[in-house]
Amino acid sequence: MSSVFVATKPLQLINCFNISTSQKKILLIIDSFYGAKDIAKKKNLLTYFNNVYFFENEEKAYEWIIKNKIVINELYIDSDINKKKILYKLRNIKVYVYEEGVGTYKDIEYIPNRKIIGGLYLKILKLLGYNNRRGGDRHVDGLIVYQKEFYLKKIKTNKTIKSFKNSFLENIETINKSHLFKEPLNFRNFLNSKVFLSVGDWERHHPKELSSDLLKKYDFSILKPHPHIKDDISSALFDHVVTNDYPLELLIYNLLKYVDELHVNSFYSTGVIYFENHKKIKHTKNLIQNKSYMDLYEQLSDVIDNEK
Repeated sequence: MSSVFVATKPLQLINCFNISTSQKKILLIIDSFYGAKDIAKKKNLLTYFNNVYFFENEEKAYEWIIKNKIVINELYIDSDINKKKILYKLRNIKVYVYEEGVGTYKDIEYIPNRKIIGGLYLKILKLLGYNNRRGGDRHVDGLIVYQKEFYLKKIKTNKTIKSFKNSFLENIETINKSHLFKEPLNFRNFLNSKVFLSVGDWERHHPKELSSDLLKKYDFSILKPHPHIKDDISSALFDHVVTNDYPLELLIYNLLKYVDELHVNSFYSTGVIYFENHKKIKHTKNLIQNKSYMDLYEQLSDVIDNEK
């Protein structure tokens, strides 16, 4: 029997490395991020997984899973939102949702675009098996998170809640040593420097108000585009543009080995959260407009900091 892991971006791939199972491990990489096909071809993936398959989209990946469900007894996915019909077809397989940033710890992540009178509409949807948060579907057996106690305090659930094999930073160190992702920069060149890092989202690479005058205050400026952007990105504003597929978490991890200061601007990215209180990060501006999300981000950041 087999355990199947689905990854649609680099962070998910990193987390799939960190899940323990005694079954044969099969990794499905979806062509939804920059360089996905090239990564799927890397032979060192076979050190961690028995088989690796590449799919053009999620639909084809789940078709493969349904076709082969007789030999699959565990399925690991990043989200069950909008997958009710698929999960019903896989109801005899144990399904686990693994952590995908801060959103995993949010009780109500998805609310249908309907007027909810006294919460009745939402209650009816729940009775029918629809979920409004990651891991809430009735056919999901459990979740895998880094902060298990924090999750259980935030969310009432009868699901099985498991922890990852290693801490997030321990896993990042393992991934870094695996050389799965080619280093986009010579990190030693940033020794004792003051660096500005701008982290883009799906639509924006950096804030409009960001100027060359501001960046001149730093020894180096780096732009990190979102991995779901498949086009090559260039910018005359920054000294360096990191390839879209290189994980933000690895980028920060390696920069912090050498820099004196790292200043980070990001849109909604939780890739910074495990480094938020590092002594070399002097200022972090997370450009989040949603107050409830920002409050949750700060709560989770405090929990992580208290563990160190």
